[in-house]
Amino acid sequence: AGLLIVTSGVAAAFAANALTFTVFLFALSRIRLRHAPERGETASGRLFGEVAEGLRYAAGHGGIAPLLLLLIVVSICARPFVELLPGFADRVFGTGADGLAILTSTVGLGAVVGGLWLARRAGPQGLTALVLGASLALALSLFAFVATRDLWIAVPALAVAGFCMVMGGVGTQILLQLSVESDMRGRVMSLYGLIFRGGPAIGALLMGVSSEAVGLRWPLAAGAALTLVACATIWLRRARLAAALEPGEASP
Repeated sequence: AGLLIVTSGVAAAFAANALTFTVFLFALSRIRLRHAPERGETASGRLFGEVAEGLRYAAGHGGIAPLLLLLIVVSICARPFVELLPGFADRVFGTGADGLAILTSTVGLGAVVGGLWLARRAGPQGLTALVLGASLALALSLFAFVATRDLWIAVPALAVAGFCMVMGGVGTQILLQLSVESDMRGRVMSLYGLIFRGGPAIGALLMGVSSEAVGLRWPLAAGAALTLVACATIWLRRARLAAALEPGEASP
Protein backbone atom coordinates (compact mmCIF):
# COMPACT_ATOMS: atom_id res chain seq x y z
CA ALA A 1 0.00 0.00 0.00
CA GLY A 2 2.81 2.40 0.82
CA LEU A 3 4.51 1.80 -2.51
CA LEU A 4 1.22 2.26 -4.38
CA ILE A 5 0.51 5.53 -2.57
CA VAL A 6 3.89 6.92 -3.59
CA THR A 7 3.76 5.70 -7.20
CA SER A 8 0.04 5.84 -8.10
CA GLY A 9 -1.81 7.69 -5.37
CA VAL A 10 -4.20 6.87 -2.53
CA ALA A 11 -7.11 5.92 -4.83
CA ALA A 12 -5.04 3.18 -6.47
CA ALA A 13 -4.17 1.73 -3.06
CA PHE A 14 -7.85 1.56 -2.07
CA ALA A 15 -8.75 -0.02 -5.42
CA ALA A 16 -6.07 -2.67 -5.04
CA ASN A 17 -7.26 -3.39 -1.51
CA ALA A 18 -10.84 -3.85 -2.75
CA LEU A 19 -9.69 -6.28 -5.45
CA THR A 20 -7.90 -8.47 -2.93
CA PHE A 21 -11.24 -9.16 -1.22
CA THR A 22 -12.45 -11.03 -4.31
CA VAL A 23 -9.85 -13.71 -3.57
CA PHE A 24 -11.06 -13.92 0.03
CA LEU A 25 -14.70 -14.15 -1.05
CA PHE A 26 -13.86 -16.94 -3.50
CA ALA A 27 -12.06 -18.86 -0.74
CA LEU A 28 -15.07 -18.48 1.57
CA SER A 29 -17.40 -19.74 -1.15
CA ARG A 30 -15.39 -22.98 -1.37
CA ILE A 31 -15.65 -23.80 2.35
CA ARG A 32 -18.02 -26.64 3.24
CA LEU A 33 -18.99 -26.98 6.91
CA ARG A 34 -20.19 -30.17 8.52
CA HIS A 35 -23.19 -29.55 10.76
CA ALA A 36 -22.33 -30.06 14.42
CA PRO A 37 -25.16 -30.78 16.88
CA GLU A 38 -25.74 -28.16 19.50
CA ARG A 39 -24.41 -28.99 22.96
CA GLY A 40 -27.37 -27.31 24.63
CA GLU A 41 -29.15 -24.02 24.85
CA THR A 42 -27.55 -21.09 26.62
CA ALA A 43 -28.87 -19.92 29.97
CA SER A 44 -30.58 -17.01 28.27
CA GLY A 45 -31.73 -16.71 24.70
CA ARG A 46 -31.51 -12.94 24.86
CA LEU A 47 -28.55 -11.10 23.42
CA PHE A 48 -27.36 -9.46 26.63
CA GLY A 49 -27.79 -12.65 28.61
CA GLU A 50 -25.66 -14.58 26.12
CA VAL A 51 -23.01 -11.85 26.12
CA ALA A 52 -22.89 -11.89 29.93
CA GLU A 53 -22.59 -15.67 29.90
CA GLY A 54 -19.69 -15.45 27.46
CA LEU A 55 -17.93 -12.88 29.65
CA ARG A 56 -18.36 -15.08 32.74
CA TYR A 57 -17.04 -18.10 30.87
CA ALA A 58 -13.95 -16.23 29.59
CA ALA A 59 -13.23 -14.64 32.98
CA GLY A 60 -13.46 -18.00 34.76
CA HIS A 61 -11.28 -19.97 32.34
CA GLY A 62 -7.74 -20.56 33.60
CA GLY A 63 -6.19 -20.08 30.17
CA ILE A 64 -8.51 -17.80 28.23
CA ALA A 65 -8.73 -15.06 30.90
CA PRO A 66 -4.96 -14.32 31.14
CA LEU A 67 -4.57 -14.67 27.39
CA LEU A 68 -7.27 -12.06 26.76
CA LEU A 69 -5.74 -9.79 29.40
CA LEU A 70 -2.39 -10.00 27.62
CA LEU A 71 -4.15 -9.27 24.33
CA ILE A 72 -5.77 -6.16 25.86
CA VAL A 73 -2.39 -4.83 27.02
CA VAL A 74 -0.63 -5.57 23.72
CA SER A 75 -3.49 -4.16 21.64
CA ILE A 76 -3.70 -0.88 23.55
CA CYS A 77 -0.04 -0.39 24.48
CA ALA A 78 2.01 -1.88 21.63
CA ARG A 79 0.02 -2.39 18.43
CA PRO A 80 -0.89 1.32 17.97
CA PHE A 81 2.60 1.87 16.53
CA VAL A 82 1.11 1.06 13.11
CA GLU A 83 -1.49 3.85 13.35
CA LEU A 84 1.22 6.27 14.55
CA LEU A 85 3.61 5.64 11.63
CA PRO A 86 2.45 8.71 9.63
CA GLY A 87 3.38 10.90 12.61
CA PHE A 88 6.75 9.19 13.02
CA ALA A 89 7.52 9.53 9.30
CA ASP A 90 6.78 13.26 9.42
CA ARG A 91 7.75 14.49 12.90
CA VAL A 92 10.48 12.06 13.96
CA PHE A 93 12.23 10.94 10.78
CA GLY A 94 11.28 13.91 8.58
CA THR A 95 10.82 11.72 5.49
CA GLY A 96 7.24 12.42 4.44
CA ALA A 97 5.28 10.07 2.15
CA ASP A 98 8.35 8.20 0.89
CA GLY A 99 9.46 7.38 4.42
CA LEU A 100 5.93 6.33 5.37
CA ALA A 101 5.87 3.94 2.41
CA ILE A 102 9.13 2.37 3.59
CA LEU A 103 7.95 2.06 7.18
CA THR A 104 4.55 0.54 6.37
CA SER A 105 5.99 -1.82 3.77
CA THR A 106 8.58 -3.03 6.27
CA VAL A 107 5.90 -3.82 8.84
CA GLY A 108 3.94 -5.68 6.16
CA LEU A 109 6.97 -7.69 5.09
CA GLY A 110 7.68 -8.74 8.66
CA ALA A 111 4.01 -9.68 9.13
CA VAL A 112 3.96 -11.86 6.00
CA VAL A 113 7.13 -13.68 7.07
CA GLY A 114 5.66 -14.19 10.54
CA GLY A 115 2.45 -15.65 9.12
CA LEU A 116 4.32 -18.03 6.82
CA TRP A 117 6.63 -19.15 9.63
CA LEU A 118 3.69 -19.79 11.96
CA ALA A 119 1.89 -21.79 9.27
CA ARG A 120 4.77 -24.29 9.25
CA ARG A 121 4.01 -25.42 12.81
CA ALA A 122 2.54 -28.92 13.02
CA GLY A 123 0.58 -28.49 16.26
CA PRO A 124 -0.24 -26.24 19.19
CA GLN A 125 2.42 -27.59 21.58
CA GLY A 126 4.70 -24.79 22.71
CA LEU A 127 2.45 -22.12 21.19
CA THR A 128 1.73 -20.46 24.55
CA ALA A 129 5.42 -19.78 25.15
CA LEU A 130 5.72 -18.60 21.55
CA VAL A 131 2.91 -16.06 21.99
CA LEU A 132 4.49 -14.75 25.19
CA GLY A 133 7.92 -14.60 23.56
CA ALA A 134 6.53 -12.78 20.51
CA SER A 135 4.81 -10.20 22.73
CA LEU A 136 8.04 -9.68 24.65
CA ALA A 137 10.05 -9.29 21.43
CA LEU A 138 7.44 -6.86 20.08
CA ALA A 139 7.94 -4.62 23.11
CA LEU A 140 11.74 -4.76 22.78
CA SER A 141 11.61 -3.95 19.06
CA LEU A 142 9.45 -0.90 19.83
CA PHE A 143 12.06 0.30 22.32
CA ALA A 144 14.63 0.10 19.51
CA PHE A 145 12.26 1.91 17.15
CA VAL A 146 11.61 4.87 19.45
CA ALA A 147 15.26 5.13 20.53
CA THR A 148 16.51 6.34 17.13
CA ARG A 149 15.95 9.17 14.69
CA ASP A 150 17.73 7.26 11.92
CA LEU A 151 15.22 5.76 9.48
CA TRP A 152 17.50 2.88 8.49
CA ILE A 153 17.95 1.80 12.10
CA ALA A 154 14.20 2.01 12.66
CA VAL A 155 13.41 -0.16 9.62
CA PRO A 156 14.85 -3.45 11.00
CA ALA A 157 13.11 -2.82 14.31
CA LEU A 158 9.79 -2.44 12.47
CA ALA A 159 10.39 -5.66 10.52
CA VAL A 160 10.79 -7.50 13.83
CA ALA A 161 7.71 -5.74 15.22
CA GLY A 162 5.59 -6.79 12.24
CA PHE A 163 6.83 -10.37 12.56
CA CYS A 164 6.06 -10.51 16.28
CA MET A 165 2.71 -8.75 15.93
CA VAL A 166 1.40 -11.48 13.63
CA MET A 167 2.97 -14.27 15.67
CA GLY A 168 1.29 -13.01 18.84
CA GLY A 169 -2.07 -12.15 17.29
CA VAL A 170 -2.53 -15.29 15.21
CA GLY A 171 -1.04 -17.51 17.91
CA THR A 172 -3.51 -16.11 20.43
CA GLN A 173 -6.39 -16.76 18.05
CA ILE A 174 -5.28 -20.38 17.51
CA LEU A 175 -5.02 -21.03 21.25
CA LEU A 176 -8.46 -19.54 21.88
CA GLN A 177 -10.05 -21.59 19.10
CA LEU A 178 -8.55 -24.83 20.40
CA SER A 179 -9.33 -24.34 24.09
CA VAL A 180 -12.82 -22.83 24.06
CA GLU A 181 -15.97 -24.95 24.39
CA SER A 182 -17.84 -25.20 21.09
CA ASP A 183 -21.01 -23.53 22.36
CA MET A 184 -18.97 -20.57 23.63
CA ARG A 185 -16.68 -20.21 20.62
CA GLY A 186 -18.65 -17.45 18.92
CA ARG A 187 -18.84 -15.31 22.04
CA VAL A 188 -15.19 -15.74 23.01
CA MET A 189 -13.99 -15.04 19.48
CA SER A 190 -16.20 -11.95 19.43
CA LEU A 191 -14.31 -10.74 22.50
CA TYR A 192 -11.07 -11.46 20.68
CA GLY A 193 -12.22 -9.46 17.65
CA LEU A 194 -13.42 -6.56 19.78
CA ILE A 195 -10.08 -6.34 21.62
CA PHE A 196 -7.93 -6.96 18.54
CA ARG A 197 -9.67 -4.27 16.47
CA GLY A 198 -10.71 -1.79 19.14
CA GLY A 199 -7.60 -1.87 21.32
CA PRO A 200 -5.21 -0.27 18.80
CA ALA A 201 -7.73 2.48 18.07
CA ILE A 202 -8.02 3.32 21.76
CA GLY A 203 -4.25 3.15 22.23
CA ALA A 204 -3.57 5.32 19.18
CA LEU A 205 -6.03 7.92 20.46
CA LEU A 206 -4.40 8.03 23.90
CA MET A 207 -0.88 8.14 22.50
CA GLY A 208 -1.83 10.73 19.91
CA VAL A 209 -3.28 13.02 22.55
CA SER A 210 -0.24 12.49 24.79
CA SER A 211 2.13 13.23 21.91
CA GLU A 212 0.90 16.83 21.80
CA ALA A 213 2.63 17.36 25.14
CA VAL A 214 5.61 14.96 25.13
CA GLY A 215 6.09 13.92 21.51
CA LEU A 216 5.40 10.60 19.82
CA ARG A 217 8.28 8.55 21.16
CA TRP A 218 7.59 8.70 24.91
CA PRO A 219 3.98 7.44 24.80
CA LEU A 220 4.98 4.48 22.63
CA ALA A 221 7.94 3.74 24.92
CA ALA A 222 5.59 3.77 27.92
CA GLY A 223 3.27 1.36 26.11
CA ALA A 224 6.18 -0.97 25.36
CA ALA A 225 7.18 -0.88 29.05
CA LEU A 226 3.65 -1.84 30.15
CA THR A 227 3.69 -4.69 27.63
CA LEU A 228 6.97 -5.95 29.10
CA VAL A 229 5.46 -5.92 32.60
CA ALA A 230 2.40 -7.87 31.42
CA CYS A 231 4.56 -10.44 29.60
CA ALA A 232 6.82 -10.93 32.62
CA THR A 233 3.84 -11.37 34.95
CA ILE A 234 2.17 -13.99 32.75
CA TRP A 235 5.48 -15.71 31.94
CA LEU A 236 5.79 -16.75 35.59
CA ARG A 237 2.68 -18.92 35.21
CA ARG A 238 3.29 -20.07 31.64
CA ALA A 239 3.26 -23.80 32.53
CA ARG A 240 -0.22 -23.57 34.05
CA LEU A 241 -1.37 -21.41 31.15
CA ALA A 242 -0.09 -23.92 28.58
CA ALA A 243 -1.84 -26.77 30.39
CA ALA A 244 -5.16 -24.90 30.10
CA LEU A 245 -4.71 -23.82 26.47
CA GLU A 246 -2.74 -26.48 24.58
CA PRO A 247 -4.53 -29.77 23.85
CA GLY A 248 -2.54 -32.76 25.06
CA GLU A 249 -0.47 -30.79 27.56
CA ALA A 250 -0.14 -32.43 30.96
CA SER A 251 -1.04 -30.39 34.00
CA PRO A 252 2.05 -29.24 35.95
